[in-house]
Amino acid sequence: MWTETMSGAWAHPFQGRDAVGIPLRPYILWLRLRQATEAIQGGATLTHAAHVAGFTDSSHLSNTFHRMFGLAPSEVARGIEWVGEQPLAPTK
Repeated sequence: MWTETMSGAWAHPFQGRDAVGIPLRPYILWLRLRQATEAIQGGATLTHAAHVAGFTDSSHLSNTFHRMFGLAPSEVARGIEWVGEQPLAPTK
């Protein structure tokens, strides 16, 4: 019963691939990488940016960046500008 309630509650607002174009888990990972990138751009250390974005350590963050983008986090943070600036979390 709990899993049915939770899966329905999460699936409905997200609307799956139709709304965003990718499954939920990769989308959440992308949001975390974006959060880490913004922290690095703001002057945070790689370790602090990793913790802010929910990664266990800077190695975990670096490995994920390399897997997703083929670049180091510092390379991505140096030259990235987000298109269509939107807040990371919904505003009330």
